[in-house]
Amino acid sequence: DLKANPNLDWLLLIPKNPESQMEELLMGFDRQLHTVSEAYLKNESGNVSHYFFSNVRLNAALPDTEFSFDKPKGVKEIKGTI
Repeated sequence: DLKANPNLDWLLLIPKNPESQMEELLMGFDRQLHTVSEAYLKNESGNVSHYFFSNVRLNAALPDTEFSFDKPKGVKEIKGTI
């Protein structure tokens, strides 16, 4: 019953956990750029949120100053590469 854009490729994701607050996530991908253009999120109450993504920039450089990490008390930080 969603008005899915026929010009996008759609992927329906359903949580494995039956107690999830999210019932389903429907993501629409641009066929040329392979990026998400739209998404529908349906919660357990049946409410649907419709999201549109525009002006998407791939691999945009972000300065380290945009991020901060405050280590919670008792957490051991392990440094290294992935």
